Amino acid sequence: PQLCGYEEDGSQWAKWAGPERIKTTKATPEDQNRLNGIIDSILQEDTLIGRRLDFDPDDIAFVMTMVREYLASEPVLIEDLPFGLTVVGDLHGKLLDLDRAFMVNDKEGVRGWMNSRYLFLGDYVDRGRQALEVIMLLFSLKILYPDNLIMLRGNHEFWTINKNEGFGQEIFDRYDQVGVASMVYGLCNEAFSWLSIAAIVG
Repeated sequence: PQLCGYEEDGSQWAKWAGPERIKTTKATPEDQNRLNGIIDSILQEDTLIGRRLDFDPDDIAFVMTMVREYLASEPVLIEDLPFGLTVVGDLHGKLLDLDRAFMVNDKEGVRGWMNSRYLFLGDYVDRGRQALEVIMLLFSLKILYPDNLIMLRGNHEFWTINKNEGFGQEIFDRYDQVGVASMVYGLCNEAFSWLSIAAIVG
């Protein structure tokens, strides 16, 4: 436990064990159906080989808002991770690479994210052409399988970086209306701000 402040009567330090990570989904059956629909649309064959999806801005707002509770429950330094994780770094908008990372642990028709645990080291956006697909997939899975996906914040999950390195342009290329593009871009970066920044494995 960490020392974090005085008790109300000022007599001693209060001890606080830190936040409790959300390890099982809190999504309702209706929300789970919606998330699974988003996941299925992202994992279509033509999307995996490069087609950008026309995400409904309401779906983006739904995912980016919902994932915050899960990310906020995790400490800046995550220390309770066991050995045996699959570690993935620097996806940079490459959806096919993300799918291949999951395929490594696919077993008998069960996708890797259901039966294995992953630690993602950040840099989900910029450079590649499908950064929005990557983060929509990862955040949707984070909500459904919160203890199977641990996501850290990379240097590209900051608007000061991604506004010039590709993600900002990707969003504004996708949405003709500046107001919609600005909303989507802002929601994504707001969600990024809740990501943890480091983890100790084992």
